Amino acid sequence: SLADKPRLGEQIEVEPEWQRALDVVLGDDVKAIPLQDLEKQAQYLNEEIQDGFILVEPTSILPKSFKNSLLSRVTAGQESVASLIGDVFAYETLSEALSVRPSLQDHESAVTKEGIWVGKRWIRFPGESGDERSVMELRTVIDSLETQVEKLDAEYESVRQDLERDQQQIADLRAEARNLQNELSEHSETHSTLRLELQRKQLELAETREKHERAQSELNLISSREEELFSESERHTVTIERCTSQLSVLEDDRAQLDPDRTKIVSQVEVSLSDAQEAGEKFRELDVRFNTMLSTQESLQRSATRRQSDIQELDRQIEKLQFARNETASEIEQLKIEQSKALDAYAEVERRLRDVQVERDRLLHSIRENSNNSVLQERQLQEAQQELDSHREKLIQLNADKNHLLRDLAATRHSYEEVLAELTDRDDEVTLDRALHRISNRIARLGAVNLAAIEDLAALREEQELVTLQVEDLELSQQTLLSAIQKIDSETLSMFESTLQNANQRLGEVFGKLFGGGSAQLVMTDEDPLTAGVAIRAQPPGKRTKSVNQLSGGEKALAAIAFIFAMFELNPSPVCVLDEVDAPLDDNNVSRFTQLIKEMSEDVQFLIISHNRATMRMADSLIGVTMQEAGVSRLVSVDLETAFESAMN
Repeated sequence: SLADKPRLGEQIEVEPEWQRALDVVLGDDVKAIPLQDLEKQAQYLNEEIQDGFILVEPTSILPKSFKNSLLSRVTAGQESVASLIGDVFAYETLSEALSVRPSLQDHESAVTKEGIWVGKRWIRFPGESGDERSVMELRTVIDSLETQVEKLDAEYESVRQDLERDQQQIADLRAEARNLQNELSEHSETHSTLRLELQRKQLELAETREKHERAQSELNLISSREEELFSESERHTVTIERCTSQLSVLEDDRAQLDPDRTKIVSQVEVSLSDAQEAGEKFRELDVRFNTMLSTQESLQRSATRRQSDIQELDRQIEKLQFARNETASEIEQLKIEQSKALDAYAEVERRLRDVQVERDRLLHSIRENSNNSVLQERQLQEAQQELDSHREKLIQLNADKNHLLRDLAATRHSYEEVLAELTDRDDEVTLDRALHRISNRIARLGAVNLAAIEDLAALREEQELVTLQVEDLELSQQTLLSAIQKIDSETLSMFESTLQNANQRLGEVFGKLFGGGSAQLVMTDEDPLTAGVAIRAQPPGKRTKSVNQLSGGEKALAAIAFIFAMFELNPSPVCVLDEVDAPLDDNNVSRFTQLIKEMSEDVQFLIISHNRATMRMADSLIGVTMQEAGVSRLVSVDLETAFESAMN
C-alpha cells in the first residue's frame, strides 16, 4: 500500500545548516514516495494512486558537479533525491550565489544556507515560516523526542529496577533483622540462663570456700596442735625414758587422734578438689559469658547497622514515594491541562463557526459593496465622460470664437465691405444654410452643465469613501482569513495528534478483540479539515479491507474496538452497550468479556444482553419479569453476594 510506504522526507538526512535550503528546494516533493522501476510500479499501483501523490525513482548516477551541489550536503538517501536536486548548487552566501548566476544553465540553480534560491532568470526568497515547520524539521524534532522518550523509559526502567532491588534488599534486611532479633532473643535467654547458673555456681563456690576455710582453720589448729606436740616431744626427749609410761599414753592418744586427722585431711583434700573444680567451672563460665557478651555486642552492632540501612532505605522509599506522588500530581495536572485544552478546542471550534458565519456575512457585504462600488464607479465614469465631452465642446466653441475674431481682425472689413465683396455664389440662400448648419451643431451641443464640476468632486469624495470602506473590508477579510488559517492550523495539529492516538489505541484494542491483526483510521480525502474518517481493518490471516467488506461479526467487533479505543482516548464514567454481542460467536464473546473486565476498572458498563457468557461476567444482573399481564417488574441480583450465600 502506498499509504504505508515511507516518504522522501523520512529517508533523507542533511547537514543541519543546510536543512532550510533543502526544504525550500524540495517543497512539496518532500512528501514524494521513492519507488524502484517507477513505470511498472505506477501501472501496478494505478488503482491505488490518489490525487496529490508524488512518485520518484532513486538513481545512483550523481551529477558531474557533485562537489558543489546541494546533493553533496545530503548525508543519507542521496539516491532517492538525486533526480530532484542534482542541478542545484549550494553556496554559503547570497553574493556567492549571485556571482555564478550568469553562468547557470536554464535547468540549473543555486541556493544559500538561508534558503534563498537563485536561478538563471529568477530569485526566490523564502517566506516567513512562523510557527510552521518542515517535514524534515518535524522529523528531527520527533527523533529527538523519541530519543528523549527512550532515555526517560530507560531511566524509568533503571529506577524501577533499582526500586525493586532496594525493596528486595529491604525485605531481605528486614528478614535478616528479624532473624538476628530472634537470635538475639535466644542468646539473651541463654545469657540469662548462664547468668543464673553462674550465680548458682558462685554461691556453691562461696559455700565451698567457706568449707575450705573452716577445714583450713581446723587443719591449722591440728597443725598447731601437732607442732605443739612435736615441740613438747622434743622438750621431753631428755625425759623420754622417764616418761615411757606417759609416752604410751600419748601414743594411745595420738592413735586416737590420727583417724580424726586423716579424716580432716581427706575433707580438706576433697574441699580443695571441689574448689579447683568450681574454679575451673567458674573460669569456663566466665569465658563463655565473655564470649556471649562479645557475640551480643557484635549482634547489637550488626543490628544497629542493619537498622541504619533500613532507615536509609526507608528514606529512599519516602523519596521515591514523594517523587511518585509528584509524578501523579503532574499527571493530574496534565489531565487538567488536557481537559482545558479540549475545552479550549471546543471554544475554538465555536469561535471558528462564529468566524465562518461572520466571514460569510462580510463576504456577502463585500460583494454587495463591490456591486454598489462598481455601479457608482460606472456612474462616475459616465459623468466624467459627459463632463469631458462638455469641456471639449466648450473648448471647441472658444477656439471657433477666437478663430473668427482673429479672422475678423485680420480682414479689418466692415459688414458692408463684406457684403460688397461677396460673390454671386455667396447668396443669401447659401448663408442661410450655413447658419442653419451651425445652429444645429450648437443645438446638438446642448446646455452647458455648470454644476458638473461640483458633481464630479462629490462623486470623487464618495468614491474615496467607498474605496476606504472596501480597503477596511479587505483588511478585515485578511484578518479573518489569518485567524481562520491559524484556527485551521491548530485544528489540523490537534486532529492529527488525536488521529494518531486513536490509531494507536484502535490497534491495541483491535488486536485484543480479534486475537491479532491490525486496524487503522484513514482519511477519505487529502484535506483533513473536510475529509471523513474510515476504518481499514486486517483480521488475522486476511488482507486489509474496508470495514464495509467485513462479515457481520467482524463489523461488530471492529465497531466495538473503535468505541473502546475512543473510551480510552476520552474516558467516560458510564458506557451503555445494547446487545452488541448478538452477532458474536463464543470465542469472540470470550475476548469481548475479557476486555470488558479489564476496562471495568475505569468505566462502569451497563450491558443489555441475552448471552449467558456475557451474563456470567457481570457483577450484578437486572432482569425484567411480567408476573401479571401488562405489569413489568425489575429483579436485581448481586452475583457476588449470591455466590457467597451459595458457598455458605
